[in-house]
Amino acid sequence: MSRLPPPAAFLALTLLATAPAVAGEIRFVNATPGGPAEYTLWTSYTASVNCARALLSGYDARQWCEEGMAGIIPKLGSLAHGTEVEVLEDTECRDMVHARVLTGPLKGQVGCIVARGLSVGRPELPSAP
Repeated sequence: MSRLPPPAAFLALTLLATAPAVAGEIRFVNATPGGPAEYTLWTSYTASVNCARALLSGYDARQWCEEGMAGIIPKLGSLAHGTEVEVLEDTECRDMVHARVLTGPLKGQVGCIVARGLSVGRPELPSAP
């Protein structure tokens, strides 16, 4: 029979793992088992929603998610596991996190990323299969 952690410890760990992003904080892209290996950095919240709607409606996903329209590219690129980002203070990304990329190929880019793809601490590198 497994032993559960004391309620206070469990609550503290849960709050730490799900803490909302606060401006100026450093967060890390965290690919977890069962989730995507990378997370998309979107130009805006609207670009991510338009892509999702296109996928669900059977529209041309390449146009809505990759190429864009009227000169606006929806995706800035993908952020790999361990990429460091700085949280920005504003509501630009609504329920996503508005972030500036600090490391990796997209260093310096600013965009929106889903909050569940970020962790407070530097994640461990995934082990080789």
